[in-house]
Amino acid sequence: MDIKRKIFNNTAISALSKLITMLVSLFYVPVMVKKMGPDEFGLLSYLQIFTTVGFLSLAKIGLPSSIVKYVSENISLKKDKAVLHIVSTSFVILLIMSILVVSLGFFSLNTIVSYLNIPIDNRSTFVEGLRMIVLTSIFILPMTVFTNYLEGLQKYFQLKITESLFWTSFMLSGIYLAHTGSGYFEIFRLFIYLQCFHYFIHFIISYNHNSKVIFNFKYFSFEWLKKLLKMGKYIGFMEFLGNFTKSLEK
Repeated sequence: MDIKRKIFNNTAISALSKLITMLVSLFYVPVMVKKMGPDEFGLLSYLQIFTTVGFLSLAKIGLPSSIVKYVSENISLKKDKAVLHIVSTSFVILLIMSILVVSLGFFSLNTIVSYLNIPIDNRSTFVEGLRMIVLTSIFILPMTVFTNYLEGLQKYFQLKITESLFWTSFMLSGIYLAHTGSGYFEIFRLFIYLQCFHYFIHFIISYNHNSKVIFNFKYFSFEWLKKLLKMGKYIGFMEFLGNFTKSLEK
């Protein structure tokens, strides 16, 4: 496939996936506010901002863009072993970061809730939601490596389709749950489950492309650790701002 056709296809896929998501979101917000009430919908949105589409993206310390850049470069140079080093090293880094999130998270849950002035009647369920974010981060953060690996391979079709399916499935299911009288915590729990499934699908796609890309500690490299962190620290904050803005748009 020539470069012009590839660019056209990727642009078309991206535009189509965004269009589908936007069309569903036009109904999602007003219906959810009507069915749940502004307070409950606000609490749901608050919790979503603390996930990997928002504040939790800080724990990635800028690695996603580093992974995409180095995977793309080494694939083009046919350095397959270097790609394995990048994936495994990044996986270890994000696994360590997720352990830190779990360790620190449980000590700060009540402080966060107090700072946000969450209504007393909703504090216990809101804390449960934050606890769920903290616990699932130990799975989600390392698994984001495979999403970035696919970006480096320029598998935009698979990425955009799965992203669109994730958001549309969540919004449509959320509307249904709100219609049946479910509270914000039940809807947020669905969001977390779908997010885990979303990243697991990216892992499966990565495995089907290259079965060796699964994390293997023997491919952990201190040399790549330095490279990834050196680049990541410069772009981590900008990536956070981008993800945060994206979460607000959703």
